[in-house]
Amino acid sequence: MRIWPTRSRSILALLILTPLVGAARDWSDLLNHNPFYTAPVAPPPPEPAPQLELRGVVKEKGTYLLNVYDVAAKRSWWMQVGAMDEELLARGYDPKREVATLERQGKQLSVTLRTSSIRSTGMIAQAPRPRAAGVNQLVASAPVLAPSSRPMGEVQRMEAIAEEIRLRREQRKRQAG
Repeated sequence: MRIWPTRSRSILALLILTPLVGAARDWSDLLNHNPFYTAPVAPPPPEPAPQLELRGVVKEKGTYLLNVYDVAAKRSWWMQVGAMDEELLARGYDPKREVATLERQGKQLSVTLRTSSIRSTGMIAQAPRPRAAGVNQLVASAPVLAPSSRPMGEVQRMEAIAEEIRLRREQRKRQAG
């Protein structure tokens, strides 16, 4: 008994499979053009290094003198606010923000006062101590490192040495007295 004729089955199969083929094309297109994928964005170009630095400021008789350093030429000079040299005009200085306004080749530049950086060496400065007679000069003048910069075993060893020195001094006092 035939429920569907052969031709009807072919038409039915075609009707069912046609949308699937179209959907398959759409899916393959998604592989090439992912809607969630963003193209890599090139990083913005780095800002050019400042050509001028403000290295110092002095206020003398109500006027500011600025120490300007040219990085490219590797030279510095002092100039008064409102004065102009060969290529640079010092327009003004804001002491609250520590910013100088300079003009070079028609371009206005705002230059911030450069701060110095001080790095610790880990050494503790010591005032000279009076030296007892007979004490080895090398031991008395040896630099002492900050305790945090020494390993824990080193700290314990130094404490043991200090205790030994204290005991020997007491022993000498008893022998002398």
